[in-house]
Amino acid sequence: MARILHITECFGAGSFRSITLLCNRLSDLGHDVSIGYSRRAETPEHAQQFLRNAVKLYPLPLQREISVTDIRSLLSLVRFIKDQGPDIVHLHSSKAGFLGRLAALIARQQSRVFYSPRGLAFLNPEMAFISRHIYHALEFVGARFGGTIVACSQSEYVAAKRLLQPSALALVENAVDVSQVPRRPGSQTDGIEIVTSGRLSLQKKPWVFARVARELSPRFPRATFTWIGDGDVGREVLLDAGVAVTGWLSPDDALQKVARADIYLQTSGMEGMPIALIEAQVAGVPAVVTDVVGNRDVVSDGTTGYIAKNEGIMLEKVANLCASSELRDELGSRARELGLVRFSPDRLISDYERLYFQGDARTPSVVNAGCV
Repeated sequence: MARILHITECFGAGSFRSITLLCNRLSDLGHDVSIGYSRRAETPEHAQQFLRNAVKLYPLPLQREISVTDIRSLLSLVRFIKDQGPDIVHLHSSKAGFLGRLAALIARQQSRVFYSPRGLAFLNPEMAFISRHIYHALEFVGARFGGTIVACSQSEYVAAKRLLQPSALALVENAVDVSQVPRRPGSQTDGIEIVTSGRLSLQKKPWVFARVARELSPRFPRATFTWIGDGDVGREVLLDAGVAVTGWLSPDDALQKVARADIYLQTSGMEGMPIALIEAQVAGVPAVVTDVVGNRDVVSDGTTGYIAKNEGIMLEKVANLCASSELRDELGSRARELGLVRFSPDRLISDYERLYFQGDARTPSVVNAGCV
């Protein structure tokens, strides 16, 4: 069995659920699994309770922003990797990916290194022009440090291949613990709930969610709009539009709330392959999503929801779903049927075992793969 070390700066929300699922399943197979992480506002207070007892947690001095303290973080990562002596190092998110690959190179261990971006930041159209080019340059340089980039969606794979030109690239689609995703109870008679889940950030474009709520609320007075999560961008805009903002909920509570929704609305400008959207599909919640990396890879247009190329189409599709409980139930049923197979943890672990130990990943059967 292998000694596997996961390192992440982004240990909250969808990334938290994805990483804990992978680590738990690897531990169940007998591997020695550890996680080096930094705490965010969205990191569950008692993170260990979501992990198997054998999975070890180590706090690390990593932060989201680029700063001079990254030198200290780099040195800490070098020591950490040397102390752990892993067979496999798996890095998650851009900060851990850049510093971790450099640290692994400096540490000169015989570890196999993998990096999951979970959303390439420079693809975010809302990011400032200079910042986008800086992040692109860092990702391009980081790819020269070695290791394998692991894209979590077909669109991310295409973008990474074209824009980063890495020496090693693999595709392993995200998955969820489908056994823990409750089934949507079906359309209710007392209202229509439209939800989304994620950090309030430029990437998620909460102002678009607010505009949809403002436009459709007069037409569908029984409709309610809810943003599950918190952050530093757009809260007031959402509240002014009548959107309820829950703040950060526990992973279980957030999942329960998504699964009870009638429509899942994803307004983001870029993604990797969003876990909350996958959970909504597995629960049987029809989705309307922006036509961007990650979103277009989860939803099958016209079959499990709709992919909207602009705000006008988004308004139209959400309105159509609000107007027809039969349409919501039909698309939701298909979403669950397809999602239970496509996003299962058994497929995820099979892909990762093949990648970790055979140097290859099975290309998944992608229902609606797109390109950028």
